[in-house]
Parts: sequence; structure tokens; C-alpha cells
Amino acid sequence: MTEVKEVKKSKMKFYVSDDLQLLKLVLAENPFLHEEKWEHILKCMCDRILKPFTLRNIKDRVHFMMKEFKKSDRVILRKSGTEEEYREKDHLLEEVSQLQQEFGKQGRGKMMKGRANEGKDASDATAAAAETLFNSTTTGFCDEIYDPEYSSSLELAIHSSPSSPIDSSNSTPHPPTDSHTHQSIPFSYESPPTISEPLPSTPRLQLILKPESSLASHEPSTSAPLIGVPMRNSSIDNNKRIRASSNAEGEISYFLEELEEEDRALKRRALDVEERKLALEERRLNLQEKAQKYRMEIQQREMDLRMRQTEMIIANQQAMISIIENLSELIRSKK
Repeated sequence: MTEVKEVKKSKMKFYVSDDLQLLKLVLAENPFLHEEKWEHILKCMCDRILKPFTLRNIKDRVHFMMKEFKKSDRVILRKSGTEEEYREKDHLLEEVSQLQQEFGKQGRGKMMKGRANEGKDASDATAAAAETLFNSTTTGFCDEIYDPEYSSSLELAIHSSPSSPIDSSNSTPHPPTDSHTHQSIPFSYESPPTISEPLPSTPRLQLILKPESSLASHEPSTSAPLIGVPMRNSSIDNNKRIRASSNAEGEISYFLEELEEEDRALKRRALDVEERKLALEERRLNLQEKAQKYRMEIQQREMDLRMRQTEMIIANQQAMISIIENLSELIRSKK
């Protein structure tokens, strides 16, 4: 690409020859159908005319010429020696206007349709991503709550634990003894019914077993808690709340400090403005005093000039009177 002349930043001036080249390129490329043709036209214009054209200059110039051509139709300023160029320009403008009418609406329709399709694709992709994220989040949360290891450990705890909350060492009953003979009294003992089939491991069972075991006895149980039942750690929540409150307090204190600094800065600015006002007032008073002094001096000089003028007038009058008297005496002496 050849070197482009360096010009100052101003409005680009198009001559008739520039318009002819531009219109020929527009007719050859037909950018109204394909928008990317404007860049090729710009490159050709810069190579041929050696001016720093821009894409906006070229588009605005074409639209301006089309508007003026439609507006004035055949009323165009003609200079001497350029009649043929103007006729060729009119012919080219007619052809470009036909191209714009034929392909301008079609190109705009394709562009709007493409933009609508792009927006629809983007919205579909966003909805699919949101659905994937929601499914992964809910799946992870359910896997964390309903872990199969928890259900198996819960089954073991149910089969191994006794039917009553009393310790297993004291669960076997001893036969009563007579207080007088200290002999054991025979009695019949029936063992509790055992569960032959294992309980199904379901998420609902895991969530319900803990409240039922807590309601089985009113006395506090010393046995270990069931394995696999998720326990909420309140200390972590408390730490989070403490951190959040401390962060909020820090932010509030920082915000208050900023407000105080801004108030101080505003007060300082107000004081500076007041000081400037006082300085300007003093300067104004000094200027007024100087102006009054100059006025007094001017008036005094005017009075002195007037006195001198009156004195000079009086002296001239006296000289004239003396001259007249001398002349009159000479005339008398001659007679």
C-alpha cells in the first residue's frame, strides 16, 4: 500500500474526480448487498487518490451525494470545463440509486435476520448452560445428603442397637430372689421379637430415624450417636457470622472515615474559597482607591490646563489691545 499524505485533522474535502472514482467503485462492488465491500472500496480509494479516507467518510459521502441527487434531481452547480464530468457523475448517481433501491432493503433484511438468529442462539446457549449448572448443583447436593455409605452404616447401627435405650450390659434380666431363703424364684422369660428382614435404605428413613430415636426415651442417653446422620456444625456458622459482622463493621468504619475525610476536604475548600473572596475584595478596594486617585489627578490637570488657557487668552487680548493702541497713535501722529 502506498504512503498516504499527512494532513491536519479536518473535514475531508471531496473533489469531482474523487466522487467519480468513489461512484465507479460503488457500482463495481455493490456494497449495498454485502457490507464487507465497503472496506475494499476504502482501500482502493486510499491507493488511488492518496488521501487518508475513513470508512465513515466514504459512506457519508455516498449517502450525501444520493440525498442531494434525489433532492435537486438535475439542479447541480456547473463550472466551466467540467460539463462532461458532471454529466458522467449524474449518470453514475442514477445507477447507484437504482442499486440502493434494489439491494439496500434486501441487505438490511438479511442483517436484521442474522442479528435475530444470533440473539436466539445466544439465549438458547444461556438457557442450556443455566440448566446444566442447576442440574449439577442439585445432583451434588443430593449426593452429599443421601450418601449410600450413610445408609449402610445406618442399617448396621439399627441391627446392632437394642430395642430400649438402656445399656446392653443390663439388658439381660436376672431371676428374682427370695429375701428370706435367698433362693431364686423361677419365672418364664420371653425374648423380644427379632427383625428378620433388613430395613430398606432410603433417604427418607435416614432423615426420620434420628427424631424417632430421640423421642424413644425422656432420659438422656449416654450411647454414641448414629453413624451417617449429617450433623450441622454450628461453630462454623457462628464463625462465618462473626467474620461477616467484623467485615461489615470494618467496611462501615472505613466508610465513616472516608466521609469524615470528605467533610474535612470540603471544609478546607470552603475556607480556601472564603480566603480567595477576601483577597479579591481587598484587591477590588485597592483598585477603587487607585481609580479615585487617578480621577482626582485627571481633574486637577484639567483645571490647570483650563487656567493656562484662560491666562493665555487674556495675555493675547492684552497684546492685541496694546498693538491697536500703538497703531492708533501712529495714525494720529501722521495726521
